[in-house]
Amino acid sequence: MVEFGQVSFGWGHALARTADGKLFGWGYSADGRLGKMGNRFETSLLESTFQNSSQLSSSDLENAEKRVLQGMEQENDMPIVWEPCLVEELHGVPVLDIACGLDHSLVLCRK
Repeated sequence: MVEFGQVSFGWGHALARTADGKLFGWGYSADGRLGKMGNRFETSLLESTFQNSSQLSSSDLENAEKRVLQGMEQENDMPIVWEPCLVEELHGVPVLDIACGLDHSLVLCRK
């Protein structure tokens, strides 16, 4: 049995750090939120192309809203890891702190 010293929850994904610095993840795995990207990098369906929201027209906002709603509907088909899995990319690298956000994860490691 693995004992976790810290857990952080994002939107549909989670990370957990053990006391000895190993990292586990589970939930939606798109965008490399859980590591395990290998040669594939699945992008989120909610990725936005709008950079400067102060210059958006009402048409731009309608298109953005439509895109977000379509992305939310398509999230039903996102790959999901149901049980905590070791994040292999960090093997041998001690994890000090973790934080999960909407569709991203931050990991602070020791060299």
